[in-house]
Order: sequence, then C-alpha cells, then structure tokens
Amino acid sequence: MLSKFLLIAMLMAAMAGAQPNPLGPQPPVGAALGIVELLRLSPDLREEKRVSRDLSDVNVVFFGDPGCPIAKLYLARLIGMHDELKAQQKSVSFFLVYGQRNVSLERSTKQARQGHQGSPVPFTAIYDKYQSIGRALGVTTLSETFVLNAKGSLLYRGAVDDQYTIADGRATRKTEPSRSFLKEAIARGLDHSTPELPRTKPSGCYVSLKPLTFAEDIAPIFASRCAECHRADGIKGSFPVVAFSQPNHFTEVIEPFLSTIRERVADRTMPPWGADPHIGKFSNDISLTAPEREAILHWIDTGGAPGDLSKLPPEPQGPKARGSEWTLGEPDEVYWMEGDYEVPAEGIVDYVYRPGMVSNPDANGRVETQKVLVTEDRFLEWSEVIPGSPEVVHHVNVFVRRPDSETLHLREPSTAKNSFSGLKRLIAKGRHNVSLESMKGAAEIYGEDGFKAFSTLGAFVPGAAVLVYPKDHSIRVPKGSEILFEMHYTPDGSIRRDRSKIGLKWSKAAPKHELFTMAFGRSLSLVVPANTEAHVLRQDFTFEKKAAILILRPHGHLRAAKFNYELTYPDGKVQTILDIPKYDFNNQPYYTFEEPIVVPAGTRITVRGTYNNSASNPALTKAQHSLPVRWGLQTEEEMFWGFLNFSYLE
Repeated sequence: MLSKFLLIAMLMAAMAGAQPNPLGPQPPVGAALGIVELLRLSPDLREEKRVSRDLSDVNVVFFGDPGCPIAKLYLARLIGMHDELKAQQKSVSFFLVYGQRNVSLERSTKQARQGHQGSPVPFTAIYDKYQSIGRALGVTTLSETFVLNAKGSLLYRGAVDDQYTIADGRATRKTEPSRSFLKEAIARGLDHSTPELPRTKPSGCYVSLKPLTFAEDIAPIFASRCAECHRADGIKGSFPVVAFSQPNHFTEVIEPFLSTIRERVADRTMPPWGADPHIGKFSNDISLTAPEREAILHWIDTGGAPGDLSKLPPEPQGPKARGSEWTLGEPDEVYWMEGDYEVPAEGIVDYVYRPGMVSNPDANGRVETQKVLVTEDRFLEWSEVIPGSPEVVHHVNVFVRRPDSETLHLREPSTAKNSFSGLKRLIAKGRHNVSLESMKGAAEIYGEDGFKAFSTLGAFVPGAAVLVYPKDHSIRVPKGSEILFEMHYTPDGSIRRDRSKIGLKWSKAAPKHELFTMAFGRSLSLVVPANTEAHVLRQDFTFEKKAAILILRPHGHLRAAKFNYELTYPDGKVQTILDIPKYDFNNQPYYTFEEPIVVPAGTRITVRGTYNNSASNPALTKAQHSLPVRWGLQTEEEMFWGFLNFSYLE
C-alpha cells in the first residue's frame, strides 16, 4: 500500500512540472551571500536561539518536507546514514532544509523536533523561510541532495539513490536501491576526489522559488530588527523604514534609499551590532541572521518589488505610542540629576558630576526635589537612562556611591603612574593636556590614589540606554547608597538645558548571585603613538574564584578600531568570547550572553584594543594623527576599557 502511495506521489510530482535535469556538475547560483555563511549561521529549528557552526570536510544538504512522502522516506534513510558515519567518526555534517514556500514553520519545527521516532532529527534542521539556501544551490525538487566540501564547493547534486525514478512522466520503484549515489559522493568527498556521477536526477515534488516582495518578506524583517531606531515616533535613525502607515511610505521612504539600504546591510553597519556573528551568542543581538541579510540583498538585486502593500505587518509602536516614555514599562523609582545644567553653544565642556535626586509630591501636591539615600538593600532588575537634551548629551554614566566606600577590584594597579596624584604631576610637567578641573568629579568616583572599581546602575551611550540584568544575577545597591550622575556634553551650536534621569526597576527578591561591575584597561599609562595604524593595548584580569561572565562592553574613542575579549583557562585552553572587528564609537551596545560563561578559579580574561592614529583613520585630521594621544575624558583624547559584569559562584 505504501509503495502504491509513493508511486502516485511521484507521478503527481512529475505532472506538477519536475523536469529531467541534464547530467553534469553545476555550481551554486542565485544567492547574494555564499552558501557557507548560510549554512554556518542559519538558525536551527531544534533550538530557540542563534547558532554558529563549522562546516565539516563533507556536508550533505537535503531538501525535505513534512508532507512529501518521498522526502519523508529519504529523511529516514539519511538519519541512518548520519548515525553510521558518526559512529565511524567521519567528518561529515548533514543539513535538513525545509525549502518549499507553502510549508509552515510549525509543521517543519514539529518534524525537526519529533520526526525521528518522537525525538529530534540528529542533525541541523533549517527553515529556509526566504529560500536563501534553495536559491544558493538552485534546488528544483524536494528530496534533492547536495554534497559540498568545507569551502562550499559543490561535489554532487541529485538523488539519494536509484530506488525511485521518474522518466517520461512514468514513476518506477525498485524493491531495493541498487546504487547509493549519495554514499558514493560522500566517500569521494572524504578522499578529496571527484564523484563518478557529479549529478543525477532526483525524484520528488517540484520546488517553486518564488520572488520576494517588500510587503510579505522584507517589511517583517525591518519591523523586528529596525524598529528601535527607525520607527516614526522618537526616531533615532536617518529615516523611518518601519513607518508603514505613512502615506506613500514605500515610494517616498523605501524606494529612494534602496542602494543605501543595500550598502548598509552588505557591510553589516545596519542594524548596528559590531560583534563577529561566528563568536558568542547574545540575548540582545539585533543583527540580521544570514537568511535575513541574503533576503534583503536578493530582493534589492532583483528589483525591490513592493508586492501587495495591503499585506504589510502592523507598524511597530514605541514607548510614546503606548503612553509611556520608558521602553520596558514604568520603573519603580526615577532619579534625576541635581538641577538643570546649561550646555553652552560651543566649546569643550568638562565632565559634569551631579548627585541623583528624587521628586516626590508633598502633602499639598507640590513637587519637591531632594537628595535621597537608598533606604534598604536592593537588587536591580533593569535600568533606563533618558537624556534631558539628547541633542547634546553624548553619554551618561550613573554610579552607586556606597556608604562604606567599599571597593570590589582595582581597575589598574594603584601606582603613582596611574594615580590621580600622578595625573597632577603629568599636567604640571606639560605631558598631559587633560583639564585638572574636569578630573575633580572623577576623583570622587575613582579615588585619589588609584582608579578603583565601581558599581554602575546604568548608562546612556550611543547604541545603549536600557540595561536588563540576566535572570538570577543582579547588582546590589546597599542601604545608604547615593546616586551620582556623570555627564558628557558635546555642544551643537545652540544653548541648551539638560536634566537627565534614570528609571530603576527593583527585583522583588534577592537573586541567586550578586553581580559585580568592573572595568579593566589603561588610564594614565595609555599612549597611542603618532602616525600608527595598528597600536595594540592589552589588559588582563584573573578571577579569584569560580565565576559567571554575563555582560561585556568595550570602550574607546575615535582611534579605537578593534576590540577582542579572550579567556585563558588554568589548563591553557584559549577561547575568544567577543570579537569586534570594526569598532564604532557611535555604537557601543552591551553584549549580554544568552547563557553565562562559567569559568573556574584562576581563569584569565584579556581585553585587547587596536587603535588607529594615522592618516587612514577618516575620523582624524592631519593635526590629530601627527601627535601621540594620551588618556583623557574628551572624545579627542582616548580611553581603553573593557567593561565586565560577572558573578562569583562560590
């Protein structure tokens, strides 16, 4: 009965248009991105998070479908082949790709997680929503199988074996296959030789590669990835790509900027993220997945069709549209910086330090602003900083000044060279141009004798204003603590008044682990030589006890070009946990790991920064790169910090 059903299915496939393909090898065609990147970075249906995987010496890509009988039969055959090769420890990876446009994500996920005798399929399963992989390989038929080497070169495409065939509109079935084309191709691939038959004709349902449109394919990507900056209300980005309800939105906002969108997507500057997608998994990752990038690029390259604009997704709404100015809802408490600060129209403004104040109505309903100490030990769930005058606020740091001035860790060894007293001597000798007056407030935080660790409640920096602490981890704000604002202003030609604030959401219960904040790097010892294109700075910190690393954020100024965080375990193993190959001063997000990285006592974490103080840095003038640059608070000076949030687990 099953055989009869399969023959009928094969005949239907033939009638649907599956045409015989000429034999012979055919390279991957039709994709804006390479097949290697798509296979490495496409999400796995068996997991609910982003993944990055390495390709093996031989890689098998099989196009399946939960509703295609032949595809289901051959999937079972591939699972057996996978298990056999795994037992032999062969360097072969398998990929199950759902590439038919009418196959639902729900059905595909169910088969990927339960399709192997109620258990997950034992290899990567990809929902090819935009048919990116299908276009890259030129797939024509379900159950069609492709064999690639580690570089993505095509070794074989076609049928798994010769048991089921279609010729001249006739479907035939053998009792058993007499030849396994796939096994032969895998064996030749492992031997680095060419298969005897590089191409055969597959049997299965026809795959239709449908064109992409803005309304049905691209707009949902924009809505999920670009709304934070490019929505209509409170826009930060250059144009509102997700303001779908605006009249003539596609013709006036999208079409004129297609070349710009393509350029920004192709070079990964939009959405702004910065981290190498192959290293680390982050819960707040706003970057495009490989299939999303390929879909946008392919859509633009093939004409940027609008599609049926009545099918656009709902327009994303920001906090203001929801009746709130806070991204995550109303905070428990709001602290304001003490008094308004008048920012001049021009010139360099020294860092401003102001205590945090809270506004409370009195018995008569009048609002009084007063300095308030934290009344009990508390743990923070999230914070958000809102600048009062965003036109001139470059960044805000909000610190906790603990009642006992307790210090967790030294940011650098407390030596005369790296001390506030040492800074005074450098200025007196004319070896540092930082304003001593501007350092008075910093000394209150860092201390006269050395740059010490501190507790940070939150920050507003380019690319980050909301800080959400991971589950079971939070910073402790002791009873009696004060709030201190550090303000950096950059005049914009108009006199403006600023009074920034921070909203705090307290945890209802103490977390399992207290979270510590520290920065390690270089301060007064920092010097980047003149006309140097790749000056590398390094700093290390060793965990005294077993620890969990949760959040990273490097910081530099205009000459900072690259950042890298690396772990060296007690046994000598080295692991890169964050790599930013093109650091952007205008985008400094928090990098929050999906799962804490747990390290044993004695593990060393290293942060490296590469600085470009040369003519090849477009942010610098000749006068700037012709001189060495030292540490300083202003943008024209330089910093090197590796911010780190971690918990000790014992």
